[in-house]
Amino acid sequence: MDDKELLLRISHGDVKSFGKLIDRYSRYVTAIVCRIAGKGLAFEDIEEVASDVFIRIWHHPLL
Repeated sequence: MDDKELLLRISHGDVKSFGKLIDRYSRYVTAIVCRIAGKGLAFEDIEEVASDVFIRIWHHPLL
């Protein structure tokens, strides 16, 4: 399933698709947050910011 399909399903409240999106992109999002934050944040804070990204997608899926 491609990303567009995942986002469409997420916009309809499909929790399994949301889980797949997280599995697919969590490392990537975390790496971006690490790169931007540098040594300014603890790892727990970086994880929290990455989680916030996914929560934002859940509430406002981009189509």
